[in-house]
Amino acid sequence: MRYILTIILIFTFRLFNYGQSTERFDIQEMLISDTTKMINANDFIRTDTTFYQDERYYVRRTCSGEWGGSIWFRNKSTGIEYSCSAACR
Repeated sequence: MRYILTIILIFTFRLFNYGQSTERFDIQEMLISDTTKMINANDFIRTDTTFYQDERYYVRRTCSGEWGGSIWFRNKSTGIEYSCSAACR
């Protein structure tokens, strides 16, 4: 009985560590000598946060993870912005 439990534990721990082995992933190291090709944080920031618009409103959203988010409606003619809380997905 002890041997069966030991074998089960070995296989269980082996499965948890399987994603970390180099057999499954091809790890490559890249050295960049030309700094003009480097990517900085500004390359990943979306400048246009509008995800929907029609003839009257721009609609954008924010997300704060587990604290939820908000949705913003901006009237194109008046420039007034309305907001309400929303769930993030």
